[in-house]
Amino acid sequence: MTDTQTETPAETNEAVAPDESVLNDLGRMILATIREQVAAFNADVAKYEAATGDRSKAVHDLRENSDDPKVVKFRKWLEDIDAKREAGITEIDKHISENLMPQSDLSETDAETLKTSLAETRKEIRNGMDYFLSLPAVKSVENANLLLPELKGARKGVSKGTGTGAPKPRVTGVYVDGTLCSHDVVKDGKTEVKSSFTDAVKFLSDKHNVKIQTSDLHAGYFAEAKVEPANWADGPDSVEYVFHVTDKAGASHNHKILVTK
Repeated sequence: MTDTQTETPAETNEAVAPDESVLNDLGRMILATIREQVAAFNADVAKYEAATGDRSKAVHDLRENSDDPKVVKFRKWLEDIDAKREAGITEIDKHISENLMPQSDLSETDAETLKTSLAETRKEIRNGMDYFLSLPAVKSVENANLLLPELKGARKGVSKGTGTGAPKPRVTGVYVDGTLCSHDVVKDGKTEVKSSFTDAVKFLSDKHNVKIQTSDLHAGYFAEAKVEPANWADGPDSVEYVFHVTDKAGASHNHKILVTK
């Protein structure tokens, strides 16, 4: 037994194509013909898919996976930008959390107790407001209700978006990092694949174990499409933007959202 041992190459089950030199002239001629036919056929398939398929999705896939030098250079540039953006978001979120967010030392139990108390107090104040507005001397004053201050409601986890009742854009595909977020719909015995912002919200919420509002995704879509919610149909056929998620641990995540109409 010597001190030096020679490593045995790891075995692999992957098949390797033989060298063409093992073929005779007829075999090489037929192989060359087949290769030309397959190349032409694949080119026609690509033309067909470009004409009838989801062109936006195809462009997106090539941008993410192509070995074209210019595309590879673009992906590297984008990764650097995303890294800087994520670092900047993490830094500013930390600043906002430490300096701008209201601070509270209430436990969840104490918060629920306070919420119950607030609901009772709010009801009493509302009764007082109603009584004020019912006074004859007040009822005769136009817009007297505008004299009253705004009475807030104790709501948990409210996030600003397009708002309740805002128009919901109808789309054919919502992709998160290239993955189609969808659900199956059975109609007349046939199963159809449908995709919506709701599917993407579920995908992201499950992935990061945080609650994400559909209106949050809508907001990014409308901003990138440069259209108002009511005019979503006037927007482009495809919209791509970056959606930011902060998980429960405070870590930042950027996701590429592609929406096709």
